[in-house]
Amino acid sequence: MKLRFDRGQPLGAADGRPTRLGGRRAFVQPDGEGDGTCLVRVVHRSYADQNGEDAIEMLFLVVQGSAETRTQCSMATRLANSAAGALPRP
Repeated sequence: MKLRFDRGQPLGAADGRPTRLGGRRAFVQPDGEGDGTCLVRVVHRSYADQNGEDAIEMLFLVVQGSAETRTQCSMATRLANSAAGALPRP
């Protein structure tokens, strides 16, 4: 499992299945980091970057292994939900 805090562009339908975790917008993407992975991104907060463009800070969680993707995404979603619930409110 990998867990990090990252920045990027706002997320949309191309970034996976939208859901809510820990009361926040999130996206679950099977094979999002390559075969045998499940990627979950949880939006922490939105802000304007140095160019005035929309950007986000997010929790970025990847589960990888030999289990089927559905099992990995179930585990990744549970872990991301717990982590998202511990994030401070923006």
